[in-house]
Amino acid sequence: MQSSSRKIVNIAILAAIASIISILERFIPMPVPFIKPGLSNIFVIMALFINPWGAVFVVITKILFTTVFFGGLFQPVTLMQLLGGLAGVLSMYIIIRINIKVSMIGLSITGAFFHNVILLYAAMLFANINGIGGLFSLFSLISLISGAIVGISIIYIMKALQKRGVNLSIYEI
Repeated sequence: MQSSSRKIVNIAILAAIASIISILERFIPMPVPFIKPGLSNIFVIMALFINPWGAVFVVITKILFTTVFFGGLFQPVTLMQLLGGLAGVLSMYIIIRINIKVSMIGLSITGAFFHNVILLYAAMLFANINGIGGLFSLFSLISLISGAIVGISIIYIMKALQKRGVNLSIYEI
């Protein structure tokens, strides 16, 4: 069991890493301009198992740092990202809380899916983007792929940390 000050430090480290990764992801060329791999969500999920509010902090921190870095703080996309990120965390927290047996990959895919669904709805509401519902299939496929990549990455990261004697007591791997 981690002390509360150690948990706070771990959450802050995860927020910093997630912010850096989120900024770096923007420089990866993607076939669709508004899509990114979501690798920073590895650290959101790790934070979720330390403390659910810590995961919320990581999401908010990474989105604010990324939008400040790229100059879009007061744009509708910031609100859309916040809503999507929080929906992803909430969906994963509910699965964990009600003790649904799901793999780390399944958990990550669920978070990615709800993130993207809420992002689409937020785009329709706040950015007045008509016809965006037609992208639902594409976003679902992207959720499946990126969620699986993030879930597999977490498994490998946790195994590597355990080999080095670091146990975050996150999940049975």
